Amino acid sequence: MPGEAVEFVVRQLQVPASELDAHEWSGRTVECHRAQIRGHLGFRESPRRPARPDPAVLVPRPALR
Repeated sequence: MPGEAVEFVVRQLQVPASELDAHEWSGRTVECHRAQIRGHLGFRESPRRPARPDPAVLVPRPALR
């Protein structure tokens, strides 16, 4: 994590920066934490499948010779 982000988080949580090193950043626990944060802030997880491109905004490529 960039230094500025670490400083921001430790100020918000009022914990020493070393506490972030001990946090598990992958696995079921962090997925649960992320879901709790999204729920609290009113966000939804984005779908994993890519969205279909809108043909109206596609730009034609020049023909190859």
